[in-house]
Order: sequence, then structure tokens, then C-alpha cells
Amino acid sequence: GLIRLISLKGNVWHDVNAMSDGLVNNSGGAQTPPAVGIPVGLRIYLVNNSTGLVEDVAFVNTSTGKFQFDNVSPNNVYSLVLSSANGIIGNPPPAQILPSGWQNTGQKNANPPNSPAGSDGLNDGKIVAPVEYLDVIELNFGIRLKGGDSVLG
Repeated sequence: GLIRLISLKGNVWHDVNAMSDGLVNNSGGAQTPPAVGIPVGLRIYLVNNSTGLVEDVAFVNTSTGKFQFDNVSPNNVYSLVLSSANGIIGNPPPAQILPSGWQNTGQKNANPPNSPAGSDGLNDGKIVAPVEYLDVIELNFGIRLKGGDSVLG
């Protein structure tokens, strides 16, 4: 039979307010001075939870924050790991580190139809994504500058 392969996609947001609004979102427009873009060199690692090994890697688009994986096998559980470290497909994921001066604010798999807004409660740069037979389209990470972001208002 045929197997429908799945797409996983999401965003890395410059979450200036560090989830003070309870959301992993792009609050960068409120930054003083104006928000900088997403840092260069961020990667999302697709890790098979059964094996603990990296199956694929995607670079985060620095102007949009978007990332995407295509041709993902269905009926599996994956972890998506945000890092600026180099990793190798077929090996365990690299350390979950961000470029100098950046920190995680939260992450959220907002794909389930009735998923509540907010975060998974762990600011660790990792999202668990159970994959069945539908695309997973809202895997969101929040990051911000350490000590350099201030919110207007």
C-alpha cells in the first residue's frame, strides 16, 4: 500500500516579552531599540523518539523564522530540538544551545485542534511532536535577547 508522508513546520519567534502575555509569539515589534531578526545559524533537529537519533535537520529562515520538514514518516513520535550547534544525521542530537546572548522563552506544539494557547512549560528548546496521518503545522519556539529586550507599554 501507499504511505502518505507528513510535513512538520513551524516558527522560531523573537518573543521579546518572554511570554509575559502567556504566548509563544512574535512580540519583537515592541522592542526598544527595534527588534533584531532571528539569529543566523539556528537549526531544528528532527529526532526519532524511539531511537534517540537525528533523522533530519532544517535551517531556520532568519527573515521569517520559519522551518519545515517534508517526507516525515507517519505514526511516530518525534522531538524537534532547536540549537545553533552542528549535529549529524544518524547520531544523537547536539546540545540545545543558542547563539551568544540569546535565551529560550518557551515552545509549543499548537497543532492539535483544541490545543490551549501558551507554552509547554519547559524553556528547553525542545518540542515533542506525535505524528499520525496529518501534517503538523504549528510547532513554535520562542527566543529573546538576554537582558537586551525591553517592552513598550
